[in-house]
This record gives sequence, C-alpha cells and structure tokens, in this order.
Amino acid sequence: MYLSCVMQPLWSYREATGLYRKTKWIMVICAMINIGLSIILGKTIGVIGIILASAIARIVTYVWYEPQILFREYFANSEKGYYVQLIKNIFLIIVLVVLGKQFEKVFFVSGYGTWILKASVLGAGFVLVTYLFYRNSEGVNYIRKKIKDERFKSSCYCSSNYRKSRRNNKRIKDIKMKKIKILIYKLWNKVYCWCHKKPKVVGTDDTLDKLIKDNCSISRFGDGEFSLILGGSIAFQRYDKVLEEKLREVLESESERHLVGIPNVFGNLAEFSEESRKWWENYLLGNRKKIYSILPKNKIFYDAQITRIYINRKDKSHSRDRFEKIKTLWNNKNILIVEGALSR
Repeated sequence: MYLSCVMQPLWSYREATGLYRKTKWIMVICAMINIGLSIILGKTIGVIGIILASAIARIVTYVWYEPQILFREYFANSEKGYYVQLIKNIFLIIVLVVLGKQFEKVFFVSGYGTWILKASVLGAGFVLVTYLFYRNSEGVNYIRKKIKDERFKSSCYCSSNYRKSRRNNKRIKDIKMKKIKILIYKLWNKVYCWCHKKPKVVGTDDTLDKLIKDNCSISRFGDGEFSLILGGSIAFQRYDKVLEEKLREVLESESERHLVGIPNVFGNLAEFSEESRKWWENYLLGNRKKIYSILPKNKIFYDAQITRIYINRKDKSHSRDRFEKIKTLWNNKNILIVEGALSR
C-alpha cells in the first residue's frame, strides 16, 4: 500500500509525459517476479508471503527504474535526491510505528472515551513528529508561505471590511439620529400647533377675487423673504439690516388697498402635490416657530401661492379658471417687470 502511494506521483508524470513507452517491459518483469515469488512465499509463510512478494517485485523494478527514467529524461536531473527522500520517509514510518507500539503498552483502552482519547493523542503525536521531521523541507516551507499569504489577505480583507463596517455603522447611526431628530421635531411641531393659533390665510380663489374686485396690490412673502427677515441670506440676496426692516414694515402693513400674501401652508396640505407637501412639511418642522414669531397677530393674510396654481397642486381642475383670473389682473394695464441680477 505504501509503495503504491509513493509511486503514484511518478505514474502520473509517466502517463502525462509519455514515458510509459519506455517502462512497458518493466511492468511485465514486475508481474513475472510477483507471480513467482507469490507462489514460493505463499506456500512457505502464507498470505504474508504473497504481500511480501508484491513488495519485493515492485522494489526491484518500479521503485528503482522508473525514477531514473523520469528524472534523467524529463527533468534532466539526478534521481539521488528522490531516493534519499524516499529512505527518509521509510525511516519516519518506522519511527512512528515504534512510537505507536510503545504507546500501546502504557495506554490501555477501557471504553469509548479512552479509545477516543488514545486516537486523539496518537494522531496529535504523529502530526507533531511528522512536522518536526519535515519542518525545513520545501513542501512545509511552501505551506507556511501559503498560510502567511492567506493570513495577510485575510487581515487586509478584515481591515477593509472593518473600515467599511465602521463607515456603514456611522451612516446607519447618522440615519437613525436623523430619524429620531425628525420624530422629535414632528412631536414638538404638533404640540406647538395645539398651543398656538395658526395664521389666518385667505384661500387662492378668494385672494384672486379680492385683487380683481378691489383693484388691490399684493406683496408675496415666501421662505426666502422669511429667511431675510430672520437674519439669513438666500442664493441671490445677502442679509441686509435695512432690507429686513423694510420687509417687516411691508409684512405689518395695514393698508386696505395692499394685501400681504404668505403661503397657505400652516394647516391642511392636502391640496398640494406629494413633492410640494413633503417640502413644506420638512420646512415647517424647523421654521414654524420662527415664522409665527414675525407674523403680526390677528392679521388676515392672503395666499402668496396665487402664482403657483398648477405645478404644485394636486387637483389641477381649477387651474384654467385661475389662469383666466390672473390674466384679468393685467388686462389693459401697463406692466413694469423688475428682476434681480441673480434671481429666478
């Protein structure tokens, strides 16, 4: 069995390189020796003699002849190293067998537990002795290198995964904190709405009718104007104290012919499109209290969204009538359009 395992790599090379043509006669000779010795030794010592005959036949044929052919004609090298390594392997097997026999004398099996323990100790011992015997060999060095390379790759992979994991965890944490923050704002917003009266804003159609009927003017305030009043800047206008004062003056105006328009978004947002509704909900979460603080109490405001009667509305069935009303405002009138350099 051992000789078959030893010769298997040589046979693989023999088939792959085509050298079996030069070893075909050695096979015949090996078979003849095997048959002759099996008859002789089988009659004298029985089954063991037949096994021994097979071993002797292979040793005097395959074991010494095939390595010579392979190393000399294919590898262009001497076969002496192979024979030396083969002798070392046989010596190691003899050592392991002797150690195993000695161990059996001092360790007795009395049940499944001791049997498993004995097998484990013998297995670990054989592996340790084999490693010490081959520790400086080319094969063991190659295995060490592969393990080292794999550990390096694994450490790099783990390190990369760790960095990715940290980034993902931070991202998840930021998302969770943002959700918690939004939830707190929503709860606070609801409480604030319950405790404070929302601004009174006349609807879109009534605002247009008022402008047409009474020939009024309207100043429209939106998120940009609110920001300028509260000390902020917008894309096309930096904060200016004088501008803030003027905007407050207009916002608090009580002229009968002048309407002050603000977005009608402080109550139900069902009339707006999904995108517009979400925008105003998010905007008011952080700005509702600030806007309420600058709006005059008990003042009636008009809808500043009279110029946005189609794109941000959910129900567009009234858009045509509203556009006609807007046309009426400018009918037979001279119009002056004033536009900022960077405004829309």
